[in-house]
Amino acid sequence: KPETQDQTVLGIKADKTVWINGIEVRKEDLRARLDAIFETKKEKLILIKADEDAPYSAIMDAMDTLRASGIEDVGLITDSKSASALSGGAGGN
Repeated sequence: KPETQDQTVLGIKADKTVWINGIEVRKEDLRARLDAIFETKKEKLILIKADEDAPYSAIMDAMDTLRASGIEDVGLITDSKSASALSGGAGGN
């Protein structure tokens, strides 16, 4: 869910389900839902939060839909434990 009311978060789960602000959205309804959300917003910014096991293709499909809706300002939400694992984690080298 977004940290503030102004943020819009697109979630992508490992099973390719898509969520907007905590509400599941069918893939075929995603563009219409995005258009409705951003219709009255001045800034078209969306944050993407994908599960670690979400397929890359599902993320790219979502990004293609964002572009088709005119949303090009995209941020990524990362999980701190993923960043820790990438840097070697607690055990180190």
